[in-house]
Amino acid sequence: MCGIYVNCSYRSDDSPNQLVRELLHGRGPDYTNTTRTEVALSWAQLLQPISKGIYLDFRCSVLHLRDEHITSQPFTTEPHDSLLCWNGEAWKIRGEDVTGSDTQAVFTHLDVALKQVPSDHEVREETLANAFYAFIHALEDIEGPYALVFYDAKHKCIFYGRDKIGRRSLLLREEDSLTLSSVQDGRGNWSEVRANGQYQIDLEWIPPDAPVSHYESKILAPTRRINHMVWPSSTLSSSKLFPFTREIPPVHEPPLQMDDNVIQDLESRLRASVSRRIRNIPLLFTDDGANAPVEKPRVAILFSGGIDCTLLARLVHDELPQDYEVDLLNVAFENPRSIAAAKANQSGPSDDSKNSCYNRCPDRLTGLSTFNELISECPNRPWRFVSIDVPYSQLTDQKARILELMYPHNTEMDFSIACALYFAAKGTGLATKHPSGQVPEYKTPARVLLSGLGADELFAGYTRHSTVFHRGGCHALFDELELDINRLADRNLSRDDRILSHCGREPRYPYLDEGLVEWAMQLPIWKKCGFAQLQSGEKQLKGVPIDDPAKLILRMLVWKLGLKKAAIEKKRAIQFGAKTAKMVGGKTKGTQIISN
Repeated sequence: MCGIYVNCSYRSDDSPNQLVRELLHGRGPDYTNTTRTEVALSWAQLLQPISKGIYLDFRCSVLHLRDEHITSQPFTTEPHDSLLCWNGEAWKIRGEDVTGSDTQAVFTHLDVALKQVPSDHEVREETLANAFYAFIHALEDIEGPYALVFYDAKHKCIFYGRDKIGRRSLLLREEDSLTLSSVQDGRGNWSEVRANGQYQIDLEWIPPDAPVSHYESKILAPTRRINHMVWPSSTLSSSKLFPFTREIPPVHEPPLQMDDNVIQDLESRLRASVSRRIRNIPLLFTDDGANAPVEKPRVAILFSGGIDCTLLARLVHDELPQDYEVDLLNVAFENPRSIAAAKANQSGPSDDSKNSCYNRCPDRLTGLSTFNELISECPNRPWRFVSIDVPYSQLTDQKARILELMYPHNTEMDFSIACALYFAAKGTGLATKHPSGQVPEYKTPARVLLSGLGADELFAGYTRHSTVFHRGGCHALFDELELDINRLADRNLSRDDRILSHCGREPRYPYLDEGLVEWAMQLPIWKKCGFAQLQSGEKQLKGVPIDDPAKLILRMLVWKLGLKKAAIEKKRAIQFGAKTAKMVGGKTKGTQIISN
């Protein structure tokens, strides 16, 4: 993973401010580098003496998670050649696993594709269109999350964009200069780059009737033409990811059964997704006081104890050697409104040591319960449950930084979710380790964070999915699920990437593997959830006491893997489970703009 900052300007003195440098370093603490390139333009005489061309400033910070050695970024092979800023993980290229540096592999793959495009067309628009077509088709060969900026020296253009699911952050600002960045600089006017295709900046473009005086303004703003191309493989509109099946359940279709092949298919696909996200993470060692290397945990799971994260934990156990430690990060907040309500309803003395505001949080209760079930089912694994308790005063102190990271998202709901993710990513709390007991003031060293995001969108896990179904039937549920998965990039992923990556950790989303998403989008609705069957009179599955139809296929897989108590846990949104919602006033709406 890395932090990206690219600035395109006619001025040679443009540079990022201190906030950007801090946030970039937080994302990539292992290596930072800057490359500046001046691009000579065919019409540069119009700019003189103000400028001789366009100045490109490329900055990258790197979090080392691939290969034995750090690959420097911005990546290039020769001076004055093409250049790549890569924030991502390329798991496969053309169906083949990527070993070694994925940055170098991606650069080579894209560079070869672009160098095959002739640049001698009389019409530049045709040359750029051919280059763009070659670039986006080469990108479709890459499996994995990413945001990237690629400077094509041969054709004097810049390509930029995110993967089609949108799992990495990339922001854009167009003012006196054009800037692309993983983070923002506090000056506003940033927008998130859409994940519905890729973009191309023509550095040679000039308005045909532009007077010379156009370039003599006090603020010298580059003229620019930004081309957009949707993903070629999409058979739908540019706002859609994958085709979505709308098959209606057959009459009297029985509930999903434990021996259905689809459950085994899900397990196989999700297991493969988890495996590729936790294997080959570089070893991290620390000195134990005797000059002896001691391995640290490499993987942590954002852990509420619910279905999605519990299933990930169970599969992680199967995929890692048994002596590898796994941290389970569980966050709980001091919520003044909830505390006041609890005191008002209290009848008798309280036991503050046992029933603290943190231990009363729903996610803490569920997390500890599932932690104990994991220990029972997987006793040889050194699990570590990290209780991250956040006082209200600490949240207040960190509010400004959280708002900086989540921007341009700015609602109360954004903030309540961002708070939980921010402190979970810090990973500091009281650790309860199996089998050795508690460790105070523990901070997870894991650099990879597994998140269960995507499970609710793919398998109908939100409470509103049940509401939509009972109001409008299957067709209404189809519309809601298709909307959910196609807006993940805009609504969640970019924001979450900035929040979770702020302290040198990389979020990875096993449920959002391209192959798994495509498979799930084609899965018939009655294989995902059981709303129709329960509506027709079924109360629970035969022989299995699961009566919650939401994400039924996931619940059955968790049951099959031995975690029977976790399989029947009810869904809670993170802001309610961790108590970050409605900290003071109870009438605040999630869509309300957050105040500073």
